[in-house]
Amino acid sequence: MRYSSIDILRTIAIVLMVLVHFMENLAGKPAWNPTGFGAPFFAFLSGVSYSLWLQGRETKTKSEELISKITIRRGLFLIGLGFLFNVLVWLPEDVFNWDVLTFIGSAILVLNYARRLPPAVTLFIAILLCVFSPVLQKLAEYDLYWTEGYFSGDFTLTDIFIGYFFTGYFPLFPWLALPLIGFTCGNYMLSNTQLRIVEVRNIAFIGTSLVLISLLLQYFHSSLPAQFVVNPTIAWTMFPPSLSYLSGTIGMTLLSLATLHTFVDHKVQNSAENKWLSACGTLSRHSLTIYILHHLAHIWPMWVYALWEGQEPTYYWGKAMELYLAITLAFIFLGVCFLFLRWLDKTGRHGIEFWMRWLCD
Repeated sequence: MRYSSIDILRTIAIVLMVLVHFMENLAGKPAWNPTGFGAPFFAFLSGVSYSLWLQGRETKTKSEELISKITIRRGLFLIGLGFLFNVLVWLPEDVFNWDVLTFIGSAILVLNYARRLPPAVTLFIAILLCVFSPVLQKLAEYDLYWTEGYFSGDFTLTDIFIGYFFTGYFPLFPWLALPLIGFTCGNYMLSNTQLRIVEVRNIAFIGTSLVLISLLLQYFHSSLPAQFVVNPTIAWTMFPPSLSYLSGTIGMTLLSLATLHTFVDHKVQNSAENKWLSACGTLSRHSLTIYILHHLAHIWPMWVYALWEGQEPTYYWGKAMELYLAITLAFIFLGVCFLFLRWLDKTGRHGIEFWMRWLCD
């Protein structure tokens, strides 16, 4: 079963990512932007999607061995795509910046083993990842890798290891917690076609509680033990993910999924005939393709123009245009991309998602 709630959340995530990247990369960081909300949705939904995919494979009586092989191939595909993406988009020196794609690929590999664990163990691991990541980040000297406001490690085995686990853009500690929670939530709340009222209410309650905990953590930030705070002056930070940020974004994601599952999945009889849900379905199905394309659409022109002008490729980074132009271009890209994706579907052509399934499944 395809859930419109997941399509909506994934659409929100990709739209926020496009908007934020166009704003920050082309015009610099404004006083306010929706930074930090798209990535948690993506990470959480990767776990939910794997849960639903796994249920479908088990229903079709696929063997454990075959499920593991497909999962591992998909994870390695995304990791390889992530490295290629880093080289071609962020330039070769950033091949080990551990961005979203390498993280999602790694998370899928971990989920292949987590699926055999009891739900309580999986959630316990996720809690440990969230709570103790600040401690590990301080031990790894996180700030030394972010001296210029972005991740920069040396090409040494030690820095590659530390970046992957603790200090990169999306290290396994703590980001792995979100796919683990998403996977457990998918199994708990979305395991059949009927609305499971008790389970949905429990998820909504947990989500609300986490949001309240986030607010408390922000209020008492200065009083928290120093070992659990990487940035003592700011309570809500994405780099590194603070305890308040993790609690708040996970809570909002759980609450959003429970709400949409209740009022969309089991209220709308035919999502294919609903124009908005159909549009969300298109953007959701091709979210990986959009993620790749939107970087190429706004970063490559900056690199090329800078080289044409005899400058370093990154010369225009964050200062290529005014903010209103960057926002306008973001929405123009989304509109053109949507039409392009509809054309792909209509003509039987395929995006990156199809080739991943073709190669891995």
